[in-house]
Amino acid sequence: MLQEFQGRLIKRNGTKNDGRNKRNITAKCAMTTPSSPQGNPNTIASTGVDPLSWTLKSFKEEVSVMPKSRPPYPPEFRRRMVELVRAGRKPEEFSREFEPSSQAIHNWVKQADLDEGKRKDGLTTLEREELARLRRENKQLRLEREILSKAAAWFARETKLIPSKGFDS
Repeated sequence: MLQEFQGRLIKRNGTKNDGRNKRNITAKCAMTTPSSPQGNPNTIASTGVDPLSWTLKSFKEEVSVMPKSRPPYPPEFRRRMVELVRAGRKPEEFSREFEPSSQAIHNWVKQADLDEGKRKDGLTTLEREELARLRRENKQLRLEREILSKAAAWFARETKLIPSKGFDS
């Protein structure tokens, strides 16, 4: 049945299904297929397929179109927003007028206060950068230690100082 709908869509749209647009065709079929059993040729009885089951699955695949993250805002833009909030404007006004959320603007103001020493309830930008650098370095050192320990074990087995795992004595 799905191929029949896809065939109709291909004829109507004039596009060929090359595998890349299969989800889109499925979602279009699911959204345009009526699911009412009265007088509907697409019911379970007539097709053997429950329209609701494949409708929900294909709809879930097509719902999210937003990217997971975006590039950070430029430092000058952040600085200007912080200045305007400190001058008395509300972050909610900026979130309606510009793209960043009001929570992001609150976070920028808090971070600026931490950097300037007005607050003591968090890490400054320099401390955050140092912490990130130390965590990266720690991760690298752990990886190197793991590689060296595996290499030492391998060389020990090769020189017969330690019996191999499959050795029975």
